[in-house]
Amino acid sequence: MAGFVAPAILGNNSANEEVGPMKERSPIFCGGILFFTLLALLFSLFLSSEAWAEEKIIKFGCSISLTGSLSREGYGTRDGLELWKWWVNEKLGGIDIKGVKYKVDIKYYDDESNAVRTVKLIEKLVTDDGIKLLFSPYSSGLVFAGSAASEKYKALMVNVGGTAEQIFGRGFRYIVTGTGTSPLYFKGVLDLAAKQNPKPKTVAILYANDIFSRDAVKGAVDKCKELGFEVTFNQVFPQGTKDISTPLTEIRALQPDILLVGGHYSDSVLAVQQAKDLKVNAKLFSCLVGVPVPEFVKALGKDAEDVVGMGWWTPDVNYQDPIWGSGETFVKEFVKKFNYTPDYHNFDGAFGGELFQLGIKKAQSTDPMEIRKAFDGFEVPSSLGGPIKMDKQGVNVLAQTVVLQIQNDKAVTIWPKQVAAAKFIYPKPPWE
Repeated sequence: MAGFVAPAILGNNSANEEVGPMKERSPIFCGGILFFTLLALLFSLFLSSEAWAEEKIIKFGCSISLTGSLSREGYGTRDGLELWKWWVNEKLGGIDIKGVKYKVDIKYYDDESNAVRTVKLIEKLVTDDGIKLLFSPYSSGLVFAGSAASEKYKALMVNVGGTAEQIFGRGFRYIVTGTGTSPLYFKGVLDLAAKQNPKPKTVAILYANDIFSRDAVKGAVDKCKELGFEVTFNQVFPQGTKDISTPLTEIRALQPDILLVGGHYSDSVLAVQQAKDLKVNAKLFSCLVGVPVPEFVKALGKDAEDVVGMGWWTPDVNYQDPIWGSGETFVKEFVKKFNYTPDYHNFDGAFGGELFQLGIKKAQSTDPMEIRKAFDGFEVPSSLGGPIKMDKQGVNVLAQTVVLQIQNDKAVTIWPKQVAAAKFIYPKPPWE
């Protein structure tokens, strides 16, 4: 307590000498000292409890892959979440609920890229830590498993890394996403291909056996039918495999105009490496995940040139936004804090935080069900990820992918035309 010094509790000194004119203190005197000391302690505790009470905090939880096969994407997602947390706390002063500003905090656990561990960690966040506002793990497989646990405990989960339709088609009420679903991924690539002259005719598809890739390929096959492309090869490979040379050799014999590879980052790197070794040439070579990630070029060097990819966002997309002001501000702040240019995994984290923030603001509550109700029919004309319109399943039906291509060692936006930063290089030159 400022300005107050509690009297020391005095007794005999080490030599048992008199202190002042009296050798002994009366019981009343000692009792008075004890009373004032206790009073000082109580007042000090009161002040500290008042200071603690003034710090209003909304606690979020996240099971995320910091080790294992999905750690690259997991760290990227976490960096996006951390920038959002910093922005809310330091720049906005918190989230306003009924006139009171609440800071935000996020508790992370490493799920080790494992679905069983993901479920256990989400249960731990809810039951042990008492946190019922959750960000999803990364990857559709982990989100599919984890969202079943969040639904069981009625803990609201905002998706930051899983887009398989199966996640959102189960009638769950406690998961929402600001992005679209996996079948949209290859559609922009195929729309762009259909506009080339001469128009490509044949498509080969090779993909990993996971729910995200299966969903994306299903959407791609439907889009091929719509655009009049002939799918001459469509085959799955085991998840986590280190060799896809056999199906790539079959594809080489077919000489398709377009080659689509479904899988995560490591699958995409493997596909490019082995396609080059086998001289599998296609006029358009597109990978489902990897192209927007800076490590993609670092891992492949010049072999990454002209490979096409996609995401829900790129730094070239500069939408006006109610939280950041604009996409440009988000990019600048991210680079200042982390010293690298954000990709769409970083965006996923920050956008998930923004979506939660907007839902809390509309609900004016931190109750999971009240926030979920606020997302029914939720609409925002422009956000970090573009316009938002939620359907009954909690999916943004206005979301669309952005197409990128590696040009001069950098992923640049090539589609849609209104946000393109470079022209599409087509056909892709043969491997050297």
